[in-house]
Amino acid sequence: MAPSHINTSSVDILTIKSDARLLHHIALVSLIAGLIVIAVNTYWGFWYRPGGPGLVIIAVIMLAMLKRGLVLSTASFFCWSVLVMILLSSLASQGLQNVAWIAGPIAVLVSGWLTGRRGAIAVTIGSIVSIFAMYQLQLSGFKPNNFIPLEIIMALLMVANLIAAFIGIATATTFQQQMSLIHNARQHLNAIFNSTPDMIWSVDPNTFVLTSFNLPFAQCLASHNSINVELGMTLEDMFITPERSAEWQQLYARTLTDKHHRVTYQDLKPNSYLALGFNVMEHDGKVFGISVFAKDITEQKKTQLQIEYLAFHDALTGLANRRLGMESLNHALATATTHQLNVALLFVDIDQFKHVNDKYGHASGDSILKQLAQRLLYVMGDHATVCRQSGNEFMIILPNLAATDELATLCENTLNSLHTPYEINGTSVAIACFIGAAAFPRDATTSESLIQKSHTALTIAKYTTTNGYQLFEQPMLDRLQHKIMIRDALITALERHEFVLHYQPQLDLATGRVTGAEALIRWQSPEQGLVGPTAFIGIAEEYGLINQIGRWVLIEACQQAVRWINANAGYDGLIMAVNLSALQFQQGQIITDVNDALTLSGLAPHYLELELTESILLEHDDFLIEAIQQWRAQGIHLSIDDFGTGYSSMAYLKRLKVDKLKIDRSFVQNLEQDSENRAIVQAMLHIAKGFNLTTIAEGIETEAVNQTLKEMGCKEGQGYLFAKPLPPQIFEDWLKTR
Repeated sequence: MAPSHINTSSVDILTIKSDARLLHHIALVSLIAGLIVIAVNTYWGFWYRPGGPGLVIIAVIMLAMLKRGLVLSTASFFCWSVLVMILLSSLASQGLQNVAWIAGPIAVLVSGWLTGRRGAIAVTIGSIVSIFAMYQLQLSGFKPNNFIPLEIIMALLMVANLIAAFIGIATATTFQQQMSLIHNARQHLNAIFNSTPDMIWSVDPNTFVLTSFNLPFAQCLASHNSINVELGMTLEDMFITPERSAEWQQLYARTLTDKHHRVTYQDLKPNSYLALGFNVMEHDGKVFGISVFAKDITEQKKTQLQIEYLAFHDALTGLANRRLGMESLNHALATATTHQLNVALLFVDIDQFKHVNDKYGHASGDSILKQLAQRLLYVMGDHATVCRQSGNEFMIILPNLAATDELATLCENTLNSLHTPYEINGTSVAIACFIGAAAFPRDATTSESLIQKSHTALTIAKYTTTNGYQLFEQPMLDRLQHKIMIRDALITALERHEFVLHYQPQLDLATGRVTGAEALIRWQSPEQGLVGPTAFIGIAEEYGLINQIGRWVLIEACQQAVRWINANAGYDGLIMAVNLSALQFQQGQIITDVNDALTLSGLAPHYLELELTESILLEHDDFLIEAIQQWRAQGIHLSIDDFGTGYSSMAYLKRLKVDKLKIDRSFVQNLEQDSENRAIVQAMLHIAKGFNLTTIAEGIETEAVNQTLKEMGCKEGQGYLFAKPLPPQIFEDWLKTR
């Protein structure tokens, strides 16, 4: 590899520009003075004695050097030669020729030291010629003017030559100092030029051949192209392919127009990038080169590309993120509008994904998400865009759906793939997924509307479907909007305290004694009046409001029980029954809510009964066991509500050890006429007796049903036969009549 090279001639000119002009003027002055001296000496020497032509030789040599541009050196050696000539001639005229011959070499050495080799040669020649010329004049006794003695003329000439000599010496010394500074500056600049890690080079503005370069540039071309860089190389020499040469020729040509420009250039190495800065080099308005600065920005470019990738992709799964998904959807709809195509939009959601994280850990949850993403990519193929919308929700865009009838089959195939168990650390984990789908332009004509309707279908799929997917239909949107309206109204109702509790008495069927009361919520809506729980409890559960409502019910029911006890209204000893929703257990706050209700009201725990549905027993087994153990230790009563309507199991009756079974009204109505219901109720009563549990039937509306239940051995009951759910004051009045 050739060493680096920098051409600093332009730098030298700029560095000494101001000083050089001054020195140039001084040199010319001393040159003119010297010429006058030569002319005088030559006049007398040439016309009167044969020694004159020697002085002409000195002038010819001087002019020859001047022609070569050595102005400063010429003036310097000329002044010295004249000075030495005068001194030696004077010595010779006094008969001291031997001293002159000794002084001559000394003068040569001194002049060589001050003015260089050329000056030394000139002084030697001038000295020899001058000695013989002046000696001949002295011997002849020549006197050019009777009024002006030769000695005076010689003295004047010596003074003139001394002045010229001193000027020449000063000029030579200053010039040497400037050259020393230039030399040091060149070395310093070379050191900087080669020590920088960036590549720097320059080219001729006309031919684009290489005029200077530093070591990193040479190393780069040697490493990538196996080229030994040398000055004068052309573009074809430095770049192997004609395409690369043409690229660089355009870049250089652009610099001549723009003068300064910056570009990012993909380097010769794969996946490497250079930041290039092009600048024209000018002096006195003339362009003498193009300089290029190149910095390796590969790492910065990688970082930039990574940032750009993360801006449009999900870091965990590598799928497109919400932003890229929206851009893809808008593009797909625009294309579909132009070419009259169908576009399908699917939303995929993992059911109860929080429980997966809680049970197996977040790392396992992340693994499931990544596996699911790969399955979606495989099922959908290359033409679909799969993006991760949120934690466990994915959006799929199918831009070229042949027919909307294919949507159902597509959803079924996708669910079949997603429902296959996932492997986590050697454990097979099954998860459930739901899909909501809508199509453009059948269901919506804008991206916002298509997203809304696909998401609506997903919401419906979660709560109403058995096959796991739902295609959008307009009626379902109407139902959803109605739900949202009720949800918003429920939020307002919580803020305005519009909920109230009614209480339905529970009686001992054998004696007619009141044993307790079930607290039942009502919504006192300003617009609709008194609204029963079936109209809003399901929506409250769906939108996460049931925890706030359930906490309020617990506290209010316990406080009402204490008010009746303190009023001596005959309530002492009666049990307050409160229903719990399965969703209240998901947040893990139900134990705290029950304790707060007892603490805030001051109600003794044995006056409280909590009614649990069978769905609670099956879905929240571990947490339920902890809660039941704590509640039983406190003395709180527990019952299973709507027994027989869910997934009744003898196992959980044995394990959980509740106090009471509540027979659902669907089995109680028409009990005396429906033999199948009678058989079911009889079986429930036998089960309860086997587990030593109290039984209570709800929905008793006729005396015949009441009598049948008593004959079958049911202990307690409630229903319209005895009383409807009553407001607190009316319940208190009713209780006083018993």
